[in-house]
Amino acid sequence: MSAEALNINRNRTNQVIDLALSHREKNALTFPEEPFVQRLKNYEALHNVDGFAATALFFTTMFIRGGRTKDSFDWLINQDLEENAWLFMGNIVSQTPEQQVKSSCSLFFRPPGYAVDGVKKWKYNLELLNRRYGNNIINLFIDCNNSANESIKRIHLYHQAKTQKKIEAKTFLGYDFKLAQLAIQWIHKHGLWKFHDIEKSGFPQDFQVIRIALQTAILSLTERRNLKAVGVNTLVPQLSKICEERKIDPRYLQETIWHIGNKYCNKNLHKDCPLLSRCIGIVKSTGSQNDGKFGPEDIKDFRKSES
Repeated sequence: MSAEALNINRNRTNQVIDLALSHREKNALTFPEEPFVQRLKNYEALHNVDGFAATALFFTTMFIRGGRTKDSFDWLINQDLEENAWLFMGNIVSQTPEQQVKSSCSLFFRPPGYAVDGVKKWKYNLELLNRRYGNNIINLFIDCNNSANESIKRIHLYHQAKTQKKIEAKTFLGYDFKLAQLAIQWIHKHGLWKFHDIEKSGFPQDFQVIRIALQTAILSLTERRNLKAVGVNTLVPQLSKICEERKIDPRYLQETIWHIGNKYCNKNLHKDCPLLSRCIGIVKSTGSQNDGKFGPEDIKDFRKSES
């Protein structure tokens, strides 16, 4: 049975969506990137560096992965931006020895092991930014007619494009579709640049969304599956369709679900989760230990331990 053959439970999906959106309407949600984005905006205004905030946020996304989003931004907000702002300036990075760039990147971002490859690609990416886009990522967006979709395609190139192919196409290294989409949507969300077709950029693929889909029985697995494939082939397309039918902004819904998953999917706060009435358990891991594969045995029934 292929991942494409899976279907979501539409009735269950609509119930979970209603609960999630009701929770957001009643609560002022905050997101972990907000303080860091504000610091980037302040630096840009203070130093009059056009496009600095958008550029810095764009490249920072290379190190924001999985369930470590909050930890990553908690770390970054305490780093010295004045001292390390040069890392986001291609003209300076281009003139800096590669080893110094790697060392400074590692100290500033403290990337988790699976994101450390971004350190190796940093100098190449910033040199490309300087050479092709005048040291300002906004010039890429303008070159793509301020289209979110065209910008994502330019950044991402195509699925599984090899490094050499990306170099030949003069595009950035290290950005899969998910990261490219995340970068564009964050830049738009925080007012660093506006894209005229952002609402058509699709439902963001995110582990928290897949996790909640499993935990609320929106999506049921009867055998071990690669969740990235399930997300791309089943969950994201079908959620996008429901959002279109119900006239819900997919980015708004994804942010809401992400926040719920990030805050409540743990033993201490699970009992307070707004989706508890539809929850059948909690995913025990990110799947990284099992090559990204999950099965029914990976959902732990918390109700048993709480009763």
